[in-house]
Amino acid sequence: MDGCTSKQERRSMRSVNKETSTEKGRGRRPMRREMDEREKVMFEKLGAAERVWRKERKKLREEVKRLRKKVEERDEAKTTTTTEERVYWKLIVEEMCVERAMRDEAIEKWKQL
Repeated sequence: MDGCTSKQERRSMRSVNKETSTEKGRGRRPMRREMDEREKVMFEKLGAAERVWRKERKKLREEVKRLRKKVEERDEAKTTTTTEERVYWKLIVEEMCVERAMRDEAIEKWKQL
């Protein structure tokens, strides 16, 4: 007899569980709505953050372009100076060659005496 009562109790527990699950289902709809609202707010914030990020990215790209131009100008200035220095050194080497030739001629004249 005890077995029958325990089965009956189980059935009643199952029916209680079903009732609570349907109540939970009804409670889920407002929770789902709340979650949808949260997601909307989150996506709006995310969209705003992306717009800010894009503006910042654009500013940084412009700054990089500006800095690259400055670096190129400096490099050009250095190469210009280097070109002038090359011309200067070329003239000095030519002058040294002329002096060496004059010295060699003077030595040859001295040897002939």
